Amino acid sequence: MAERADGLMSIEDCEEASGALSPVLDVEDPIAQAYRLEISSPGIDRPLVRFSDFERAIGHEAKIEMARPVDGRKRFRGVVESVEGGGDPRAHIRYAAADGAEASAALAIKDMGEARLVLSDALIREALRREKAAKKDAKEARKRSRRGAAPKAP
Repeated sequence: MAERADGLMSIEDCEEASGALSPVLDVEDPIAQAYRLEISSPGIDRPLVRFSDFERAIGHEAKIEMARPVDGRKRFRGVVESVEGGGDPRAHIRYAAADGAEASAALAIKDMGEARLVLSDALIREALRREKAAKKDAKEARKRSRRGAAPKAP
């Protein structure tokens, strides 16, 4: 899996990464047997691994399985409300307790076994909005670079 620093990854980005890595792997030959290089993005319902993943997940629903129980529970499904950094980064989530009441927990990111976003309409809308903004930014950057380039000789 690969993604750009801004968290986006298009098909074209995957093709570009594959094109850059393939020749290096061919020369270095780090794998003894035959292999096929496949590059993909984490997807909309991406795994949450890094602190920055949780920052981008604020306001969205996540499923989290803890490696160690928190208040007797290992599984949580709820909305990521905030994150705090420091020596022991934590994600604060709001979830429905067993009795149906609303509860919250501060979960240590290092103690999570697995965490990922839950696919929802809101998450899809956010992903489409971010992709549209990134394309617009790239188009504007290309225009700026063309304006700054010297005119071509006839």
